[in-house]
Amino acid sequence: MQLSLSLAAGYAVHATHYLASADNSEPVMVRHIAEKYDIPYDSTLKALRLLAKAGIVRAHRGCQGGFQLAKESGDISLLDIVVAIDGPLISTDPLPKNSGDMALKAETDKLLNDAVFELRRRLSKTKISDLEY
Repeated sequence: MQLSLSLAAGYAVHATHYLASADNSEPVMVRHIAEKYDIPYDSTLKALRLLAKAGIVRAHRGCQGGFQLAKESGDISLLDIVVAIDGPLISTDPLPKNSGDMALKAETDKLLNDAVFELRRRLSKTKISDLEY
């Protein structure tokens, strides 16, 4: 089993972190973020648009446009970012509904649900402002 952020969520965390470290009085151009972290421009833009839709950042149009944080970095959790990009964190049973040992499935489901609960708790507790600039 591999547990990792999606590539898009990783881009979103980096973009949000960059915005948190920038002077929030002016929008930051997507190009600056993409160049700073050597990540694709189009993927960075897509991640920022999803973050804007979730109310984490604000988009500004025009030649002086770009993105800014929509709220304080201490109010933005890693969970907020991951959910904005990938949707809710859930555990799923890989076996079809009526196959396998039901008692074993119930036991493993509980373990997985507990693990997802703990991951959600830790991600919600970690704010962008907690990460080094």
